[in-house]
Amino acid sequence: MNQTMDSSQQSEPKLSPGRFANAPITPQDIGTNLPFKKREGPALAPTFHSLSRMGKLNAILELSSPEAFVQELPSQELHHLIHHIGIEDAGLLVPHTTPDQFRTLLDLDLWVGSEMCPERIERWIWSLDEFGPSDELARRIQQVDPELIISILARWCRIQVRETKDESPMFPHEAVVFTTPDQRYFVELVGDDANDRFPMIYHLIGGLYQADLEQAIQLLDQITMDTPSEVEEEVLRFRNARLQDLGFVSPDEAIRMYAFTSPKKALGDLAAILDGPAGSVFRHEGRPLGTALLGLGAPDNFLATVLGQTDCVERQEQFITAFTYLCNRSSTVRILDLSDLDRWNQEAKTIFGHLNIGLEFLAQGNHEAGGKILEKMHLLELHRVGFSVVTELSHMANTILKTLGSRDAQNLFDSPYAEVISALSSRFPCYTEVVDGGLIDRPFKSLYEVDRLRALVRDAQVSAELFNEHFGVKALEVDAADEAEMPYADVRLSSLWLTLLCQNGQNGTATLQAITIEQANQFVAALCAAPDQTIEKVTDASMSLLEQLSIADDLQVSALRRALIEPAAQRFADAFNRVQDHSYDPNILADFFLVDRN
Repeated sequence: MNQTMDSSQQSEPKLSPGRFANAPITPQDIGTNLPFKKREGPALAPTFHSLSRMGKLNAILELSSPEAFVQELPSQELHHLIHHIGIEDAGLLVPHTTPDQFRTLLDLDLWVGSEMCPERIERWIWSLDEFGPSDELARRIQQVDPELIISILARWCRIQVRETKDESPMFPHEAVVFTTPDQRYFVELVGDDANDRFPMIYHLIGGLYQADLEQAIQLLDQITMDTPSEVEEEVLRFRNARLQDLGFVSPDEAIRMYAFTSPKKALGDLAAILDGPAGSVFRHEGRPLGTALLGLGAPDNFLATVLGQTDCVERQEQFITAFTYLCNRSSTVRILDLSDLDRWNQEAKTIFGHLNIGLEFLAQGNHEAGGKILEKMHLLELHRVGFSVVTELSHMANTILKTLGSRDAQNLFDSPYAEVISALSSRFPCYTEVVDGGLIDRPFKSLYEVDRLRALVRDAQVSAELFNEHFGVKALEVDAADEAEMPYADVRLSSLWLTLLCQNGQNGTATLQAITIEQANQFVAALCAAPDQTIEKVTDASMSLLEQLSIADDLQVSALRRALIEPAAQRFADAFNRVQDHSYDPNILADFFLVDRN
């Protein structure tokens, strides 16, 4: 639009539900089998959760009163359903929402943490315009905070009072400008996306006037006077106050779900908890469907089994509500986009895994005891226990890094130890599928996975202590300036071990000093003379060196064999047994030994 036009001259600009989305929302054809023996949703068949996204929508529309069903849903579950199904299709549910539900839909969608995403309001305006009666937008505008409307318009509009009916100020040729329905104001859209935002702003102002002429004038006048940032802060305060009842507490309070609690102490305190009253229950509106569990797929773990033995609908709903609250707390900590269901589902899997680990640990594998714990223990505390069990692994991994003197010391280990330490030393420890032959890091699912990585970390700790205590090895930070003073600081421990074996075999002493290329060649030739015996020779030399270092404890020796000696022997054999003429590239030798190339 390159000229000023009044409303009577303009055709209705077309809205689009997908024009603006900071994180593209892709409807998901996911389903799940809820971990309950019997789950009857309000007016829905128990198989509802396993339906495709369009199957879910059709099931709702086939109810005798879809409107009543929508209005009885907890607001956040409605939000999940709409984004799970896709707003282009599920938008027809929006006009049937209650005022509180509609406000919550906006509260959940228009913010990521404390950052406002006002562009997204277009999809809600579109839903009202596409599926509601002609006055639906006007009716809904009266239900939301006027400060929200002010904040959106102030961000993208320059409002100018039209002094006379004939006044027609000169705007730039490319300006996007229109007049309000009463011809009182010129509305100029500003910014690079002015043309794209025009339909949204045009409909929003039209709805304002249709709702209440006097209020529309007051609001537009206010835009010319208020500071946009202050208005936006006020909108955020209103929004946060409303969402607090759903578990979206302040970041300082939310982070408490990750506070460390001694798992052993929790186990010792369990008897008192089981003898006490039932754990406090989060309030929930309506009858929850369990949409927070949509992304779990078909969970198969200790917690799922315990829940599967629960046929009490009230207890099922209590778990759903408490689980949703925990996910909301976590989303506050992680600053999640609440409309990004992929990310939401990842977080739900993480929380479910922590709860499972906590329950499995406390119940000691007893399903009946697990059911009693779920009934008596606050889910927030159970999550803390599970997360703390995982956090103990993180403490172990970070102790290794501290022992070797660098946050990058995991690079000194061979696979899978390097990947395990890296995955565990982060703020939110993960399970790495490298130990299973995979590639990705993911949330822990079970106590078995915790125990599996614990064994690997313990082995790595023994190797770290060996090199630190006997040889003073300290790793370097990435790009450290003093690398020249510590030539071994970025060399893998298995390569340092091979260097020690070479020194010991040729000089009779094991010192962590660089060897020559000639020494490395001689060592390799001696051990690879009979390729089928290479691994055995490396192992025998290693056991001899351990004896010289006075390391005789069986557990210590076994750990060193697994984390250090076997990886070193296997790497060595794989690399050098293939070379027939015993002529080794110096660059390859440098990968397996601490060599002096001078």
